[in-house]
Amino acid sequence: MRRSNIRLLELTINIGSENELSESKKGIIFAMGAYLIWGFLPIYWKQIEEISSYEIIAHRVLWSFVFMILFIVFIGKWRYFKEDLKFIFSNKKKVIALFLASAVITSNWLVFIIAVQAGHILDASLGYYINPLISILLGLIILGERFSKVGWAAIVIVTVGVVYMIAGLGSAPWISFYLAVSFSLYGLIKKTINLDAVYAMAVETFVLAPFALMYIIYVQATGAGTYGVNTES
Repeated sequence: MRRSNIRLLELTINIGSENELSESKKGIIFAMGAYLIWGFLPIYWKQIEEISSYEIIAHRVLWSFVFMILFIVFIGKWRYFKEDLKFIFSNKKKVIALFLASAVITSNWLVFIIAVQAGHILDASLGYYINPLISILLGLIILGERFSKVGWAAIVIVTVGVVYMIAGLGSAPWISFYLAVSFSLYGLIKKTINLDAVYAMAVETFVLAPFALMYIIYVQATGAGTYGVNTES
């Protein structure tokens, strides 16, 4: 009986380790996919450089919100989303953190698009290369995380690479630093909220969607809007 219990405990530990490894692999795959998409995004933003960055952001926020709501309904998680939303808005600290996260990530998007359209693609790209180092620093100082010797070796190698790239620019890459710091702060705030990634995206865009809609209505009413239906024959 004792051997059976020990064997059961070993199997439980092994299964837990396999699940943790599986989740770690998923995280790496998703991160690589995200950075790959971000790598191609400047091509798109550059093609529409004649459109105001503020209008682009307004549409991005509004239609991201619409898409996320439809997606949540499609996967059958609407009830769980409402429960999480109710829980979030019952906690003042989480509400403040949510608004702050929404504002930070929106400013990050805006600066990124402005940088690309203004021809500072290298600075914008460097920002997301510096980002992991800032995230590590915040994790070390604020969250009290610790790293292995191999981890520190990797950090040193990346730091040397970043310093080399910054030196090659010949000037302080303020755009890069802002993108790196804002995205790292966004990640830190999201960690304190502790909300599912899909729900978090929906809630963040929900918070900003009314402002985005008002701006879109304003630019359309003043004739400054770019998007819309062409009624000319």
